[in-house]
Amino acid sequence: MEQKLVVTALLAAIAAFLLDPSSADLVRSQLTTSLGQLGPELTAVLPQLPTVAGILCLVAIPILWLKPH
Repeated sequence: MEQKLVVTALLAAIAAFLLDPSSADLVRSQLTTSLGQLGPELTAVLPQLPTVAGILCLVAIPILWLKPH
């Protein structure tokens, strides 16, 4: 139970960071810098990655609690 609380707090913090506009801009710029040379197809997807990752973190929280242990 204690581990679930820690993981929930961690996921919530990561989601808050990724969904914050200024933090998302930082992540986007880092991703563009490091992965931008991989091609135009990947470059077109990079702006959405922080938002999608933040939403996935929020979706993972109820899944974590519904999973029986």
